[in-house]
Amino acid sequence: MLVSSNAISETVHSLDDCYKIGTSDELWKFALFANSRVKLNDKTPICGVLTADLNVNENLNAGNVVPWIPIEKFNGVFDGQGHVIRGLVFKDEKKDNVGFIGSVEKNAQVIMDHAGV
Repeated sequence: MLVSSNAISETVHSLDDCYKIGTSDELWKFALFANSRVKLNDKTPICGVLTADLNVNENLNAGNVVPWIPIEKFNGVFDGQGHVIRGLVFKDEKKDNVGFIGSVEKNAQVIMDHAGV
């Protein structure tokens, strides 16, 4: 369920408690961390905050593309703070639920405010 920014999850008390994401490398690490929690069946909400505009595939025109692995079953808060994520590329045409976040956990409170993808 998507909710407004006025309904921040009770387990995330402020944006100060969030992972700060200011580089493409930090975004990849956040996604890997979120996806590893799914494999461990850890449903504790997590929080991420963009601190800069990002370009995940800066060398896209040169053909050096790293396919994005969508965050699966996301549970928590992601605040774009007005920043933009560029360069997300998906290679698997048979895969459903692609995007920056591929799916959210059932009954999750997810906030994606002020983000451009």
